Amino acid sequence: MFTRKFFFNVVLFVVIVGVFSGSAIARYINGRNWADSVVHYTEDIQNSGFVPGGSGSGAEIMDPCTVWWVLGPSDADVDPNGIGNGYAWDPCDMDYVAGWRFATPQQEIVVKFDIPLDDAPDANAVVIHLYCGSYAEASVWAGADNDPCNYVRIGTIAGVEDEIPGTPGRFYDARFNFAIDNVRYIKVYRETAFGGTGMFFDSFASADVIEPTSRVEVAYYGWCITSDLNKDCYVNLLDFALFTTNWLTCNNPTDGSCDHSSLPEPPPSICHGLWQSGYGIEADLNHDCYIDVSDLAIFAEEWLECNDPCNPNCTPTW
Repeated sequence: MFTRKFFFNVVLFVVIVGVFSGSAIARYINGRNWADSVVHYTEDIQNSGFVPGGSGSGAEIMDPCTVWWVLGPSDADVDPNGIGNGYAWDPCDMDYVAGWRFATPQQEIVVKFDIPLDDAPDANAVVIHLYCGSYAEASVWAGADNDPCNYVRIGTIAGVEDEIPGTPGRFYDARFNFAIDNVRYIKVYRETAFGGTGMFFDSFASADVIEPTSRVEVAYYGWCITSDLNKDCYVNLLDFALFTTNWLTCNNPTDGSCDHSSLPEPPPSICHGLWQSGYGIEADLNHDCYIDVSDLAIFAEEWLECNDPCNPNCTPTW
């Protein structure tokens, strides 16, 4: 007789196979549910116009090749060593954000979660990582579908002079609750449009972090060791076999010699965007869109590691 647990595990297995195949699907990463796609943005949604180590260089308008700016884990305040200080525009920081900078009214951005956000009326349900100006204000809306008539307002983001939020370039987390079933869409709408009202978004995610209790949940909730390519919580010869089948392949969207057959149309503008939008190759362990000796070094470093929650000899990654 089929049980609910059996059915759940079968569904998880299908999802895990999809992850390994490199397809863009709903994603938990490190136990959090991250936005999977941008389904709507108005014509003046742009990046901040700042570059690492420099000053304003002219904003780039969001387009189908750059919608990954707000997808996946927060990355705008991260240098190459994975260290951030809560501030944008630093040397080496990747300032991948999207929002509004100039006094253009009626701007909005809508993101979709393929896995619905949990109903959490008494706790934080969704977190938006952003920075904004002292006089910025935007309303936040949630919906089970993308019908504008069905959205429910769940709160407001507003800057305060000389405080956070309100210090341009200083990141913070805006947290919101809702008592709505099956929420898949979060919309942010600009309410003010004059000097000091710029607002830029880095990521959208669930607030709760889910820790796994089984091997299949380790894979489903995105806690796998980087080199655990078959998602069984152990790095061994089975993973090495998968690694070697991808040896010397690449899918960098800026490199015409790479295989782009699995990428969306149009593809993300750079390799980082490819990973943020869910199209990375699992064997590309350092996420540079090339599978080579750099990835082999990572594999060797993690050789025979394990994070099986049912094995006391393994080390959890959560």
